[in-house]
This record gives sequence, C-alpha cells and structure tokens, in this order.
Amino acid sequence: MKLIEEFYFSATHVVPRLPRWHPCAHMHGHEYVVHLELLIIREQRVPSRAARGCLDLTRFEQWVDKALNHSHLNGMTEVPIPVNIAEAIYKRWIGEIPELTAVKVHEVTAVEYRPDSRREGRL
Repeated sequence: MKLIEEFYFSATHVVPRLPRWHPCAHMHGHEYVVHLELLIIREQRVPSRAARGCLDLTRFEQWVDKALNHSHLNGMTEVPIPVNIAEAIYKRWIGEIPELTAVKVHEVTAVEYRPDSRREGRL
C-alpha cells in the first residue's frame, strides 16, 4: 500500500546564478508542501488503526517545524529549488524512515480573491 503524507512549512531562499533583474535572485519566501511517499507492506498494517497510525512520523513533523519552518533554505542546499530540497529531505530521512520511497516538494502559489458580493452570489 502506498501512503502519501503532507507537511507544510514557510521559508525564504535566494536562487543563485540568476540575473539580478530576476525576482528569485533576491531573498523571497514561499509556503511549501512536502509529500512523503511511503510503502507500507501488509505485515505493517494494523487493522484496528488508521494507515497513518502504522507509521509514527512525529519526529519528521517536529523536524519540519524546527528545521524548515521560518528558515532560510540556502543553508540546506546550494541551489534551494524544490527538487534539490526534496533530495536533501530524502537523504536526511531515508535512514530513519525505511518505508520512504519518494519525496515531493512544491511551492504553494494558488491564491483566490472573491469580493463579498460574488461570494454571496450577488453581482
């Protein structure tokens, strides 16, 4: 069984080697989502508990909160873009979470503005 767990954090970074005019060449921040893909084998499943209960990810969640949330990611990897952040997370945690098969990281960019009159169905 494949299990995907999501964790969120906010952090800043500067993407090196970009032209000065590029907005990402300057310090800026994002909200990030980390997806851990875990392979749970039949013997690890416990029928009376939810799938998440089969695997304790408390230490990982605490690490995200302390090490990543509200941090500056340039110390984590030379070029702190999502694919490199995902690789760094995978390498850091594969020894402690052997069920880990992949790490996906992406920036959260979706926003929505809806004026009160449209929210209530009035134009």
